[in-house]
Amino acid sequence: MYQSDSLESSLWADDLAQSGRSAPTVETQNYTVKDNECLSEIVMRLTGSGNWRAVYELNKDAIGPNPNYLEPGTVLIIPDAVSEERGDDS
Repeated sequence: MYQSDSLESSLWADDLAQSGRSAPTVETQNYTVKDNECLSEIVMRLTGSGNWRAVYELNKDAIGPNPNYLEPGTVLIIPDAVSEERGDDS
């Protein structure tokens, strides 16, 4: 996380606390990558969404720079609800 991201997150949390509101909660599940799996198939199977990019961004530290290569045994955080924005460029 960049320093500015940390500051913005902190300020956002402070604003929520002062307003009496709480941050929205998102249920997640952990998923362990198996041999020959790809991110788009995992996301579609577990969430019903084609938006693999949102899941990639959430797991970028675990996956690394190439979302097309998943190391078996990598544990991914998969949100139960993923925005329906498509993960492809079509």
